[in-house]
Amino acid sequence: MKRIVLCFPNNGAAAKNVSMHIPLSCLAAATLINEHYDVQIYDGRLEDISTFLELLTPETILVGISVITGTQIRYGLELSKIVKEKNIPTVWGGTHVSLLPEQTLIDPLVDYVVKGEGEKAILTLAKQLEDGLVPEQKLLDIPLDDFDSLPEIPYHLVDVEQYVTSIQIQNVRKLPFMFSRGCPFNCGYCSSGYLTKKWKAAGIDKTVERLHNLVEKYNLQYIDFFDENLTSDIGLLNKLATNMPDVRWMMQARLDSIKKLDLEILIDNGLDIISSGLESGSPQMLKLMRKGEKIEDYFENNLILSNYSVKPRYSYMMGFPNETYKDLMLTVDLALKMVNDNKNVVNYPFYVFQPYPGTPLAKKFDVKGCDTLAEWADFGRHNFDTPFVDESQKDLFDKITFSSKYTGRTFTNMFPDDQKIADLRDKLVYLWQKHDFTSKDWDKHYEQHLEIIHHYFGEHAY
Repeated sequence: MKRIVLCFPNNGAAAKNVSMHIPLSCLAAATLINEHYDVQIYDGRLEDISTFLELLTPETILVGISVITGTQIRYGLELSKIVKEKNIPTVWGGTHVSLLPEQTLIDPLVDYVVKGEGEKAILTLAKQLEDGLVPEQKLLDIPLDDFDSLPEIPYHLVDVEQYVTSIQIQNVRKLPFMFSRGCPFNCGYCSSGYLTKKWKAAGIDKTVERLHNLVEKYNLQYIDFFDENLTSDIGLLNKLATNMPDVRWMMQARLDSIKKLDLEILIDNGLDIISSGLESGSPQMLKLMRKGEKIEDYFENNLILSNYSVKPRYSYMMGFPNETYKDLMLTVDLALKMVNDNKNVVNYPFYVFQPYPGTPLAKKFDVKGCDTLAEWADFGRHNFDTPFVDESQKDLFDKITFSSKYTGRTFTNMFPDDQKIADLRDKLVYLWQKHDFTSKDWDKHYEQHLEIIHHYFGEHAY
């Protein structure tokens, strides 16, 4: 049987049992070809290069590489170089490739690219290669007419035990699952609405059956819905919830959807976490990014959630175009208020806004971006080198980035019995409340932070 190798390159940041999810993009791409080929998954975050080399047998007809914009590209190109030396065709896919398919295809280490959904595209390409043909079409864009017609995602192609636990949600076995695709919104900073404007969901009956099978097969206590917007159809969401297996689950949702949700139904049927991107505490910045939400709505809906057991998880960004110090301090204040108003809130660490190619904000401010695929490897939400961040802001951003892991309860939630973390959080909250990011104590606090993360995550953690 002919072999296809699908690669999820190292991203330089994921930590096992902390932030390392199963390579769902590769598993999704394998859904149709798994019925016809010997499909092997290579996860560069866990496996060394010798494992990859062993997968490249004489029967291998195609190697697929899935990347998002950033570090994964660098490692993906390293894998492509090895593959090309063995005269095996490569096909690239993933979010970055869908944003810039033509530029990706120009790279000499890339033979084919898949734009958008990849299940049918990679099957079409594989059949041509198996028949000894040289496909003339280098850029494949074959959307799914019927999302519900796909077979189950072949989770068995990877060692699930490598991904099933995480200290972020302790003492549970969980896996990701997708019920829907797309997002009907078009926020200026996000590529989701740009790539897939039409929201579509799988059939309820088939979804429920697959969820029950997944939970039973892998002894799960938790489902992490990776859907961009699970609340696009409230009736469908209620039906899904009332037919869920006996597990807890989390979902992403806009905070302004809270009043529309039947929270009692969802929580009674296992809803545990709602993850929402708030992004900024500045009305001007929210307007700039076309968020369509108001600060007052954030306050009100967070208070509504405080009456329930559900745990909100909020995310924020800084470094927007024309963002002032006052704008940023409004976001600092928002993050503190959300935690103070709701004992169940955990804020994710602050990220730096990056103008993803093709997104509305990138177009609005005429962001040139990078000229080659390789140059995009330095792009990322942890990178302060953006068109809208100057040198004078980097020290402030660095302080907010690391301290937000404490002020937002991220680390105290992970390690509730660590008194050093609790003490450091209290000190950093005090400085946030005063908007004091120049105190001489910051160097000492950063050293304490390094000691903590090296203790828990290893000497290379940051």
